[in-house]
Amino acid sequence: MPASCAPPPPMPARWLSGIEHVDLKGANRKVTGQIAERQECTAREILRRLSSQPGLVLADEVGMGKTYVAMSVIASAIISEREGKKHDPVVVMVPPALKTKWIRDWRTFQADHVNIADKGWLSDETAQEGSDFFRILEKPLRKRPGLIFVTPRCFAGALGDPLIKLGFIKLAKDEAGLGAGTEGRLIRWAQELVRQKTRLNEQVLQSLMNASLKDWEGVLESHGIPMAGPVPDRFTKVVSARLDLGELAAFVKKLPAWSPEKVSLERKGDQKERFRRIIAGLYREWLSAVPWRCPLLVLDEAHHAKNERTQLARLFRESSDDAVAALNDNFDRMLFLTATPFELGHGELVKILRHFSAVRWKSAPTRFSGREEFFEETGRLEQALDLNQQAARRFNEGWGSLDRIAGAQAPPPGADLNLWWNNLGNEPENPGLTGLKDSFARCLETKSKAEGLLSPWIIRHNREEFFQPGERGEAAGPRRSRYQGSAISDPEPAAGQDTGSVTGLAISEEHVWPFLIAARSWNALARLDYDASHFADGLVSSYEAFHYTREGLTPAEGPSGEEAQRVPRRAGGGTAEDTAEIEWYADLLNKLIPGRDDPPEKLLAHPKVSATVNRALRIWRGGEKVLVFCFYRQTARALSRHLERETESLVRESLAEKIGLESGGQDDEIDLRLRQLRRILAGKNSPVQKPFADIVRALLKRSEIPEAYWARIIRITRAYLGTPQSLLRYLPPDFTRRLLPAARGGPDRPEEGITGEDVLSALNQAEDDSGLSFLGKIKIFLDFCQELAKRSANGAALPGEPDQDEPEAPLEHYLDSISSCAKMSTASGPGTDSKASAIRVRVRPTVHRVDGQTEPALRDRIMLAFNSPMFPEILVTTQVLGEGVDLHRFCRHVIHHDLDWNPSRLEQRVGRLDRVRSKSEATRKPIDIYEPFLAGSADEKMFRVVTDRERWFKVVMGQKYAGSAAPDDRESERRLLPKELARALTFDLSCWRKNK
Repeated sequence: MPASCAPPPPMPARWLSGIEHVDLKGANRKVTGQIAERQECTAREILRRLSSQPGLVLADEVGMGKTYVAMSVIASAIISEREGKKHDPVVVMVPPALKTKWIRDWRTFQADHVNIADKGWLSDETAQEGSDFFRILEKPLRKRPGLIFVTPRCFAGALGDPLIKLGFIKLAKDEAGLGAGTEGRLIRWAQELVRQKTRLNEQVLQSLMNASLKDWEGVLESHGIPMAGPVPDRFTKVVSARLDLGELAAFVKKLPAWSPEKVSLERKGDQKERFRRIIAGLYREWLSAVPWRCPLLVLDEAHHAKNERTQLARLFRESSDDAVAALNDNFDRMLFLTATPFELGHGELVKILRHFSAVRWKSAPTRFSGREEFFEETGRLEQALDLNQQAARRFNEGWGSLDRIAGAQAPPPGADLNLWWNNLGNEPENPGLTGLKDSFARCLETKSKAEGLLSPWIIRHNREEFFQPGERGEAAGPRRSRYQGSAISDPEPAAGQDTGSVTGLAISEEHVWPFLIAARSWNALARLDYDASHFADGLVSSYEAFHYTREGLTPAEGPSGEEAQRVPRRAGGGTAEDTAEIEWYADLLNKLIPGRDDPPEKLLAHPKVSATVNRALRIWRGGEKVLVFCFYRQTARALSRHLERETESLVRESLAEKIGLESGGQDDEIDLRLRQLRRILAGKNSPVQKPFADIVRALLKRSEIPEAYWARIIRITRAYLGTPQSLLRYLPPDFTRRLLPAARGGPDRPEEGITGEDVLSALNQAEDDSGLSFLGKIKIFLDFCQELAKRSANGAALPGEPDQDEPEAPLEHYLDSISSCAKMSTASGPGTDSKASAIRVRVRPTVHRVDGQTEPALRDRIMLAFNSPMFPEILVTTQVLGEGVDLHRFCRHVIHHDLDWNPSRLEQRVGRLDRVRSKSEATRKPIDIYEPFLAGSADEKMFRVVTDRERWFKVVMGQKYAGSAAPDDRESERRLLPKELARALTFDLSCWRKNK
C-alpha cells in the first residue's frame, strides 16, 4: 500500500504530527532560544512516551514553564484528533484558584504559538459540574470545543443542576406510575427540593412533568427559558437502563400532602436532607456509569491526589472493589503536572502513578497488556525505590558519623571533602571508611536501577547552575549567588563559599549576653520535649519577636497566612524544676533586651536585624528591588518599620548632598528644592514632559497595548520619574544642581541651555546594579503591560465566578495597583509619629509589608505593584508569599532573614524570583540570595542543618521535614556532603540537554 494511502497510526501515536503546528518561541514571547528549545523537546518527548504508555508526570522545577509544555501537548492532541476526524475534546482539570489563569494562558498560547488555519479547533469551554460536561460533549460537531476546563468539583462535587434533579424526579415518577394526587404533591414540593423557585414555577414544572425528557428543550423555550440540551441524552439512557430509582420513587410517594409553606421547618428540613442524600447517591452512580471518551486528561497540581482517601484520588481509583471511579475508562491518556515529586515520598508518588490505571486500555493500546501488567511494573518500581531509600539512609547515617568512624583519617576542618573522598584508596585501610564506601556504592547501584524504572514515568528538569552563553556573545555566568552568614555584612561579599568555612554574624560584647542565655535555655527546653519552637527562636529573629513568643501570642505564619504555632504549647517529659528553669531564663532575657516600647534605635541594634536592614538599603541604593522573608509576623513588622525610617532618612540626606545642601537643620530648604525639581521633571509645564511622553508613546505605538491605556501609562511613569527616589538613583549630582533654579523663589526652569532631551539622556545613562537604565526598565514594564492587555483581550468571554484568581481586566487592575501602592503608607496605623512633610509622603511607599493579616485584595495589589519598576521597592513578607506567586519581573535579590528547617520552603521562596522572563534572565545577572545567621546561636544550628538537608533532600527521596522539627545537636554538627557526591546519588529524570 502506498504511503499516502496508509491508514493513520493509532492514536495517540499520531499526536506527534500535531506538534509541527506549534512554535514555542513565537513572535511575541520574550524567552531565550534554549528555554523554548527545552520546552519543545519536552513536549515532543511527552507525546512520544504517550504513544506507548497510559500517562506520565511532568515535574519541572517551579517557574520553568510546565504550563506551556502541557499546552503544546494539548494543542498537538487536539489538532491530530481533528485531522483524524475525531471531535472529542481534551480535558484540563485544575484547582479552582488556577482555572481562570489557565483559560487566559491557553487563549494567549493558541493565538501566539499555534499555526493552523482553523483556530476554532482550539476553542474552549468550562464545565462546572457533570451535567455541563455532558451537554458540551453532545454539542453538534461544528460547535464542540477542542478543550474543556474543569475543576475536581465537576465530577466529585454535589449536584447543583436543578434540571438534572428534576430529571431524576421525572424518571422516578414515570417508573412508579404515580397517580394524579401524588403528582400534585410532587409539583408543590419540586421547587423546594431542587432549590429553583424563580424560573421554574408550578406551571413550568407541570409542563415538564407531562413531557418526555427529550422534549424539555422545547417546553422550556415555550415558557421563555431557552436552554440548549437541558438534559443530556446520556442521562436519560443511563438512568433509565442502569440505575435503581426505587428509593427516590418511594420518597416521592410519601411527600407530605401539604405544601412546604404549611409544614414545620424541621419537617421541611428533613424532607430536603433525605432528597439531597438520595440524589447525591444517584448522581454519583450516573457519573460512574455514563459512557464517554476523551483523548487526554491534563491534571494540574497532581500532588493533591497523593492521598487515596481524598475526593480527587477517588475520581481515578475507588478504594472498594464494588465502586467505580468517575474517571475510570474514559481517557486514552493522562498527563499530570506537579513541581514537588520529591516532597511526596516515593510511596505517595507511586500511588499517583497508579492513577494512570484509569485510562481506556482497550481503545488506546499501550506496551502493557492491561491494568494487571501495569500494576506489576509499578510494584517493581516501588520495590526498587524502597531499596534505594534504604541504601541512601544507611549512607546518610554513615556520613553523619564520619568523624567517629574515620578516626585519625578524618579530614581536617575546611578540607576539600570531595578530594579527600577520592583519595581514600591511598590511605591505610579503615573498616569504618570501607563500610562507608560500600554503602555509597550500594546507594549508586540501587539508584541506577530505580532511576531506570522511574524515568519513563517522570520528566523533571532542574535549573541549570549557569546561564548558557547568550546569542550575542554574553558570558555564561551563574544563575544564583548565595551569600551566607556574615557575608551579608561584607561590603563586597564572596558568593559560593564552602558551608564548612562559613561564619555567622558576630554578636558584639554589648549584646552577646542575652544570646548566650538563650542558647543555654535549649537544654531545658529539650528536656521538656516541646512540639514547637520557643522564645529562643524569637530572640534570634528580632527583639520584637522574642516579646511576642515569650507572651505566648501568635507571631508566626505558614504559607497561607495561618498560624504556624512555633510557640511552646505543651510539655512532655520535663519536671516542675525544668519548667521553673525555663521561666527563669525567659524572665531574665526579658530584662536584658530592649522592650517593645524602647526607641527604634535600640531595637535596630539587634545584630541580625541591623545586618538585614543595612544589606537591603545597600541593594536598594544600587537601584534594585529587594524581597525579604521572615518567619515571625512581628519581625516582618519590625523590619518594615526600620526600613521605612532608614530609607526616608537616607533619601533626605543623599538628596541634600546631591543638591549641595547640608542635611542638618534645613528640612524646609530641602523640601522646597525637591518640590521645584519635581515640577521641572514631572510637573504640568515641565520641559521634560513632552520629550519623555514622546519616547514612551513611541514605545507604546510599537506595542499591542490598547490606546485607551496610553495616557494613564505615561502619567504613571512620569510621576515616578519625579519622585525623590528616582532623583537619587538616576541623576548625577552636577546635573541635578544644574536643573535647580538659581534662586529659591525663582521660576521652575533649569539652567539655561539644558533641554528635556538632556535630562532623558542622563536618565538613559544611569544604570542600576543589573545594568538597566530608567528607560530600560520602562521598556520591560511596557512588555508586561502588553502581556496583561492580551490577557484582557483573550479573557473577554471568561465566565464570572467567585473563585477567579485574577480580574476581568488584568492591565487595568495592574495600573490601579501601581497607583494605589504609590500612595500607601506601611506604617502600623493612624497613630504613627511621622511628620506630614511633602517629602515624607512621597518616600513612604518605598517599603511595603505583607503578612497573613493583610487583606487578600491589598496583598494582590502589592504583589502586582512589586512586579513593576515603581513602588514598592522593598517588600517584607512572611511565608505567606513563599509559594504560588510571581514577584520576578523587576527583582533579583532575596534575603532569608529567617531560615526554615525544611529546604523546600527556602527553594519555594527563591522560586518567586527564579522564573521564566525574570529580571535575572533579562539582565543575565544572578539571583542574589542572602542567608544570614547569628554565630553560636540556635540560628547557626538551623543554617547547618538545613544546608545539610538540602544536599540530601533529593538523595533520600521523599524525606519530609516538618516546620517545627528541630534536630538534635548531632545533625547540626555533620560534615556537609560534597556536591559531587550528592549529584551522583540524585535521580536524573530530564529529557533535554544543551548538546541534544
